[in-house]
Amino acid sequence: MNVAGEAKEKVDSSLSTALRALFVFLLLFGLYCSLASEKSFSSKGESREGLVVKDMFEQQNFVLPLRNGVDIPSKPPLFHWLGAFSITTLQLPAELAIRLPSVFSAAFILMLFFFFVGQRSSHRLAALAVIICATTFEWGRGAVLARVDMLFSALLAASFMLFARFLATDDERRWRGTLYVIGGFLGFAVLTKGPIGLVLPWLAFVPTWVLFRGQKLIRADRGQFMEEIRLFAVSVAISIGIGLCWYVPAFFQGGAAFVDTHLFKENLARLLHHPGYDIGHEAPFYMTFVELISGFMPWSFLLPIVVLWLRREWSSVRSDPTIILSCCWLGVFLLIFSISESKRPVYLLPAYLPLSLLLAHAVSSHAQSPADGWVRRSFRWFAMGILIICGAVGVSLILAAALPARWFLSASDVLLWLDAVRANLLSRWWILLAGVGSAWIADRAFQAVRNAEIERGLLGCGVAGLLTVCVIGLGVVSPVSRVNSPEPFAAEMETLVPEAALLVQFRHDFYPLLFSASRNIPRVLDESMPNGEFFVVSARRDLDELRALVDQFELILQSTGPQAEGRDGLVLVRAERHARAALDSASNSAPVLPAPVP
Repeated sequence: MNVAGEAKEKVDSSLSTALRALFVFLLLFGLYCSLASEKSFSSKGESREGLVVKDMFEQQNFVLPLRNGVDIPSKPPLFHWLGAFSITTLQLPAELAIRLPSVFSAAFILMLFFFFVGQRSSHRLAALAVIICATTFEWGRGAVLARVDMLFSALLAASFMLFARFLATDDERRWRGTLYVIGGFLGFAVLTKGPIGLVLPWLAFVPTWVLFRGQKLIRADRGQFMEEIRLFAVSVAISIGIGLCWYVPAFFQGGAAFVDTHLFKENLARLLHHPGYDIGHEAPFYMTFVELISGFMPWSFLLPIVVLWLRREWSSVRSDPTIILSCCWLGVFLLIFSISESKRPVYLLPAYLPLSLLLAHAVSSHAQSPADGWVRRSFRWFAMGILIICGAVGVSLILAAALPARWFLSASDVLLWLDAVRANLLSRWWILLAGVGSAWIADRAFQAVRNAEIERGLLGCGVAGLLTVCVIGLGVVSPVSRVNSPEPFAAEMETLVPEAALLVQFRHDFYPLLFSASRNIPRVLDESMPNGEFFVVSARRDLDELRALVDQFELILQSTGPQAEGRDGLVLVRAERHARAALDSASNSAPVLPAPVP
């Protein structure tokens, strides 16, 4: 009877956790969808991935489409396949459909994260860990961008939680299936961002397994030890098999250029410096920690508490495989990206869930036992900072709606942004109410922290931060992205440039414009400038240099705002060039000398 009662209680607990996790998914999915649907493609990164999806349809090539008809895409196609599926099946607007894999991945993996933590600890700890991760700057940004990083992070995070489950169970049938599923997730990670999706997780899995199972098994049961090694190999083989399903046909289409792009430039060259590749975002090793701190804001201020908690509680936490796996996972990512030549905050995104879990445990531990005075003061200062930020956002939006921007500024580009923000706020007044509401929640959270209700107060800080992010996204980022969108420029350009005319880009690939245009627009450099009459799209800052390279020059269209990746204006020029033609005719009229006799 007691066994039956315990089983029923366990089922009820799992059901309650599952329902709460589902609520987390619905809340975050709705929030991320609203933010993603409001933004136009105006950045280089999003438009570059969207252009791949567009070229898949135009070229009817879903294996290796050429971006803008010329370049091999730099990432494997799983993200783009999902974006194409969203467009054709769900009939969504293009921007939202292409962002949907990121939106769904961010909300779904946080739902699984809540369920994972809630089953092993408490619902309050699970809520705190989820709210910490969801309100970090880099996670919130990646969840609404059309880039591969959030999908990649979700697949790695799923494998992390499954491996923690494998370490915690002794049921052979359960962990056998778990390892097979891990192999599937990591295979899809390879199809999202390349071989690094397989290498990085196993660099964290193997040391943790050796600590918790391998050492015991090799002493007590070598047969079981070899069986688990074999299953690891099978899991890796599954991942490689899934990856080869695309890599092999892509190699037959792209040949040596595909190998150079996907294996050398995007993987080896990013990890190890090679002078023959321009990988971008190069930085010294210590920038990994700077970017982790900047991307994990605002919770980075509380990270020293994690170190203090691990030092104090090490004797008890070292027996928890999830904590040790979190430490190994975080250590591997910090080590690899410290060695890597290319560094960006988004590269550390897969480590945010384990780091959020460690911080939630540290906060919960300090909330339930007497802590040092400076720890209490840290919580208080953090809550006050959230209150100040939320209040400042609310006041700024009210002033932006009430007062014309021309009273304070004269820069034309910034005035366009602020005018769009003001019009957006006046037509959607509920955004102002949400800003005031976030400030009120932040005030309640600050009062809770002052009254030593640490967990409840920090949960309130997270909710206020999440609402503030929504207010900023809908009230400010969305109208600014519409101002920066090159869609109006592209539409007018199509009417001014005949379909048969040559249209090129000068020096840069303007990916937002390419996504909005109905044709491929090749890029030319100084030495590859064509002859005859042609049309040129250029950034405003390069206009004088373009004028010096052509013989006839006519400016026929200018963008009204900074529509070249949000940093500069776009211009359309009708040009004509004869210098090279004259040089060619002179060389053709020169006498042909006989070949030397050996």
